Amino acid sequence: MKDTFRLSPLLLLYLVFVLWHATNAFQGDEGRYVLNAENLLKGYFASSETRMFWNGPGYPLYLLPFVALGLPLILAKLGNAVFLFLCVVYFHRSLLLLNVGKRSLWYSYGLGVFLLLHGSLIELLMTEALAAFLLAGAAYHYCKWVQGEKKWSMDLAATALHLGSLALTKVLFGYVLVGAIALSLFAGMVLSMGLFHRKERARRSALGAGLACLLALGFCLPYLAYTYAQTGKLFFWSNSGGSMLYCMSMPEQEFLGDWINSETMAANPEFFHTHARFYQEINALDYFQQDERLKRAAMENIRKYPIKFFKNWRANINRLVFGFPVTGYPSADSNLSTGNRSFIYALPFFLFFFSLIPAWLGRKIIPPEVHGCLLFALIALGGLSFLGTIPRMVFPLLPILGLWTIGIAEKVYQVSVSAE
Repeated sequence: MKDTFRLSPLLLLYLVFVLWHATNAFQGDEGRYVLNAENLLKGYFASSETRMFWNGPGYPLYLLPFVALGLPLILAKLGNAVFLFLCVVYFHRSLLLLNVGKRSLWYSYGLGVFLLLHGSLIELLMTEALAAFLLAGAAYHYCKWVQGEKKWSMDLAATALHLGSLALTKVLFGYVLVGAIALSLFAGMVLSMGLFHRKERARRSALGAGLACLLALGFCLPYLAYTYAQTGKLFFWSNSGGSMLYCMSMPEQEFLGDWINSETMAANPEFFHTHARFYQEINALDYFQQDERLKRAAMENIRKYPIKFFKNWRANINRLVFGFPVTGYPSADSNLSTGNRSFIYALPFFLFFFSLIPAWLGRKIIPPEVHGCLLFALIALGGLSFLGTIPRMVFPLLPILGLWTIGIAEKVYQVSVSAE
């Protein structure tokens, strides 16, 4: 509780920010999350007529009591501020596990302010704050379990619970869990190469990551069983990927691979020409069928125009880091292409790359659980690079990218001080 009290000014800052910026009108994806919560009250998530699994049920489940009791949704937005604050609390506790000491409080304040500047969206009914809280919590409990001695403990279960909830909130992480399990198995085979200090701890780190991700998938089985019953497809998380992949595959030079919704294409038919007509053609289908058609069309574009797809993928990595470039269609907001927040977006990545050489040089003194957290983030970033990424999609990963970067800096600093 002591660290929570010391960080409490951040909570006040977040609450004031929400009260200052929140509005009553729905913006962006807010209406869909509320609709999903209303559907859950009726006994289903996506109706059999629409089969709209655009997002997972995680955030609608959070909204459920607010919608059920008819509470003002500003209270749910204030809950976002609490989630972001708890994310920073978890981050601080993780730093204490790494023996950072008194500086951990300043690092935590730095992260807390940076998250707000980066674009936390806590003033909206959006998933970013909840996802960041869940991932920071998973990292803390995972590191705590690795540093313990018990084979099974509440920390391992808590790690799995946080990761499973994360996958239900941001469906991309359902696939990240599978990648992390595979990577954990691979790590178990290469530990004999001497790249890690204290092989037993490294082995425990890999084992814990694999077990936690496997248990997290088990936590998601009811949702996956439901989507299977609705679609007939195993391991079906969402039908938003087809639209993103289709935009990534658009072969014309004026398109840069960023995601553009069908309403925008319909409003600019002269600019989007054949793509607007294609969306109009599939508009009568339900969301599952649309997703299937979009994926098939995207794969055909990739097969025919692989070089353009590579260029779009390269541009997407640039958007991941800097927030631009974006396609300049006639009705586009001119601010979208300026990259005027690019320094804030890019700062975590620059700090990461500056840490690579110290990380390699000090690889035998850096706790393997810190590397485990980083590898989970890298798998997620790899997946994001093939979607119509914008910087807010990176937001949940910032606490563990920060944990790795600060962990490296502190270990190198401690070694240099000891040498003197």
